[in-house]
Amino acid sequence: LSGAGGVVSSLGPITPYEGNYMAKISSGNGAIGGASSALEQTFTVPSGAKTLTIHYNFVSEEYPEYVGSVFNDVFNAILYTPQGSKEIVFEEVNSANFKPISGVPCGSGDCTWGETGWVTATIDVAQWAGTNDTLTLTVHDVGDTVFDSIVLLDKISIQPWIFQYDGCTKVPDNPAVGLLTAFSNSNHTGACDEHDRCYQTCW
Repeated sequence: LSGAGGVVSSLGPITPYEGNYMAKISSGNGAIGGASSALEQTFTVPSGAKTLTIHYNFVSEEYPEYVGSVFNDVFNAILYTPQGSKEIVFEEVNSANFKPISGVPCGSGDCTWGETGWVTATIDVAQWAGTNDTLTLTVHDVGDTVFDSIVLLDKISIQPWIFQYDGCTKVPDNPAVGLLTAFSNSNHTGACDEHDRCYQTCW
């Protein structure tokens, strides 16, 4: 973590997407230069991974007075891979799908807030299986340091490949290598084809 943030159980009336806690980064007090905070994590993409999923809620005190102005605070999520940077999320005050919310603790502004609500964003990470990648989540004040923006983050996870075949679930076995193994407990008795590259789990 660089700047202002931490782990919270709520932000006024806003509760976690799942469970009892969520992460928070803020452009408010404690932010770098009084304007920017970031959360960063480097990890190895596991074999068989399909998607990286982020759940976020962009909350801003710039709403509603400064929507459409130069005070256009930004949240972005970027994945840095061996093939370069990939933007997962870009939210800005001027185009975010905000709705008003009351009861959020006041920042240094006027205590009127908007939120996107919980939004789910995903990126396909299968091509980077086995590589070290870095996820960076950043919130920036733009145009001022008076009215703050906050990003809440929860349930950041990596999911495996999941398909359906003859009513059973197929979980691929290292799609980057393309191992072909037979089904069991299924209507399908042959090997997986090259497109699916999977093994069968049915119950």
